[in-house]
Amino acid sequence: MPYRKYKRFYSESVLKKYLLLFMLLYCGGILAQKDSTMFVHQPNRNDNISDLSDEINITPFIHNASNGFELRAKKNLRYDPNESIGFGLRLSHKWLILAIGYGPKNIQEKKHGSTDYLNITLNSYGKQLGFDAYYLAYNGYYISNPAGIPELNQAYGKNFPTLPGLSTLNIGCNLFYVFNHQKFPYRAPFVQNELQKRSAGSFILTASFSYYNLKSDTGIILALAYNHIPTESRITDGSFNSLSIMPGYTFTLVGLKRFFFTLSPSMGVMVQYQTYCIENETQTRNVVDIAPRIMTRVAMGYNGKHFYTGFNGVLDNYNVHLANKDFLLYTIGGGSF
Repeated sequence: MPYRKYKRFYSESVLKKYLLLFMLLYCGGILAQKDSTMFVHQPNRNDNISDLSDEINITPFIHNASNGFELRAKKNLRYDPNESIGFGLRLSHKWLILAIGYGPKNIQEKKHGSTDYLNITLNSYGKQLGFDAYYLAYNGYYISNPAGIPELNQAYGKNFPTLPGLSTLNIGCNLFYVFNHQKFPYRAPFVQNELQKRSAGSFILTASFSYYNLKSDTGIILALAYNHIPTESRITDGSFNSLSIMPGYTFTLVGLKRFFFTLSPSMGVMVQYQTYCIENETQTRNVVDIAPRIMTRVAMGYNGKHFYTGFNGVLDNYNVHLANKDFLLYTIGGGSF
């Protein structure tokens, strides 16, 4: 009996000790887990970005757009509009961005002929999604590199051949998606109604549609340049519809808390449907083509809560393959300060 009582006493005491130890460890683990989660910092968009979109931002700007194109054959011909520097005001509030600009025609370069143009752009930059829509209509171009063709150089000297009947129309939209929107605000460098506190970047995916049309009653190739441009590349008018998909990466470097520099390159592929006419041909050519597409955005400046300034620009290149390995390269671009 004593032995059994001792054994029973020993077993019960050990059981109680283990039970007590288990409860202590279990409760301690729960408390430790709760304490650890209390001190672990959860990611928050406000840690990296200050949202200033509720404020009304009024910004004067100077802009210079680009809507030229180049025909690359045996010799290259570069066509540019005679654009003047424009001045305007940009108003932004929340998601709405309205820009009104004016380019005085009386400051156009006299040697470049006269260009009439209308630029309308609409931008929307959300936290993850955004788009750029544009309407660009130009009438009146000049050849900006006549020195590259001996016949033109001899005939015009320091002057420039003008094509007052040449016009272009470009309508398009770029839709983009920002992956790392918790740390990278896309509208901070390009609209400046958000403030990026730390350097950060993000992968970005851009899908776009573009319609480009050029036409001229007399053709775009001057007779003096015929020896350098094959017959099959002498376009008189054409329409080019493009669908593109472009992955890219964008990064903003922040220094001294307020100064920033942003580089945003994207490169991909586009499917293009071409309809164009050639000199002395009555039949329209219809071609489906696949070509590369490159677009680059850049911005730099100072982002304060009450004062900000900066420069941003875009360069968007399209390639149109023609016969004999010639191609037409047109560019949408420009910058504003």
